[in-house]
Amino acid sequence: MFEEQIKAVKHIQNMAGETEAIHADIDRGIEDLKRSLMSLDAFDEDEYQSALEHERSLPREAIPLERKTFREISHEAEQSIQHKVTLNDILTREDMEEVSTRIAHHIEDFNREYSLDAWDYAIAGTCGLVAGMLDVMCVKSPVRSTATRFNTPLEGTFNRAVQEAFNRILPPDLSHKLSESFRIGSADTSMKGKLTSFSGKLSPYNHRLKELSHDPVLGFIFGVYDMMNNSCTIIEDGRITTYRSAQANDFGENVFYVVGRMFGHLASDINAPSASGNRGMGLPAPFMGLLSMLRGVNINGESVGSNIEYMYLSGYDMRQFTVSSVPVAIMEILLRALWVIKGVNEGKTLWQSLSQTLPGNFHKKFRIMLAASYGVLCAFNAGKIHVTHNILDVNYAA
Repeated sequence: MFEEQIKAVKHIQNMAGETEAIHADIDRGIEDLKRSLMSLDAFDEDEYQSALEHERSLPREAIPLERKTFREISHEAEQSIQHKVTLNDILTREDMEEVSTRIAHHIEDFNREYSLDAWDYAIAGTCGLVAGMLDVMCVKSPVRSTATRFNTPLEGTFNRAVQEAFNRILPPDLSHKLSESFRIGSADTSMKGKLTSFSGKLSPYNHRLKELSHDPVLGFIFGVYDMMNNSCTIIEDGRITTYRSAQANDFGENVFYVVGRMFGHLASDINAPSASGNRGMGLPAPFMGLLSMLRGVNINGESVGSNIEYMYLSGYDMRQFTVSSVPVAIMEILLRALWVIKGVNEGKTLWQSLSQTLPGNFHKKFRIMLAASYGVLCAFNAGKIHVTHNILDVNYAA
């Protein structure tokens, strides 16, 4: 297509050159005629100029140029130009110099806006390194929720700190009260017999992963829909399907009321112990249920969807997601602090530097540095998984 366009331009240039040559021949003919007339004794210069002005003042009918489409011009170009045409055939030396100048200015503008200096690379690398080391040293793989007592101290500095925080904020008695106060009916179905025409696998162990009403983010969409429509939306065999429920809901049509119940129910499930006193199956990590749909996607012969379900059943829930978020949060805070310090040192105001790190207003360089820091963190985490041979060590948040 590009070669076709260049040849079309060359064809137009050729036609313009032919038109200019015709005009030049006409001008030369007029000048020759004028010289011939001037050689005659009867020639009057004033009379000639007067006649010329009169001729120019006469009204003439404008003859419009013939309009052609690009396809027609391109076809003519192919017929008239048989050889290959390059940019050097249609651009003059001055044109090429102007193009080179413009490209150089674009490169300068790009580098000014995007390129990182040595300090930027150092800051991004350091923040990613710190987060990677924290992930390796302070985050341990989750324990199986159905085989670990609720108050058993966990290994890992961040695991233990998050466990203590959840137990303090959402102790078992509060989780039980929230569960009793914020029931969501059909959107929380743990037995397949309560759903019409559902023949898949559903149990108290996996229903929170399979039901999109229990996703910490999507629950406020699918859960609200299911509560108001007496249904249950389930992920089964790589598909999202909504089933009617045999039980009746009576939550009214007030969306805000339903959203409030949904929030209370999700809060009750995050850290609720099981009936036997174990840690219990908490909420899945955000969008974990959607990833379980990827059963047809294999990596090294293993299904991504099956691995996701294995991770959840092995204890990788919202609590472990929070644990893996701690190194990420520290990295983001540290990166922003160093960006602000560097910006203030370069003459920017504190707010101007800080605002460039806020979502929706990311400075282009900060966005690149953030991506680089995440790259370093994920590289550390990939090395950790390679050494331990345990998919439960993945930093899902990163």
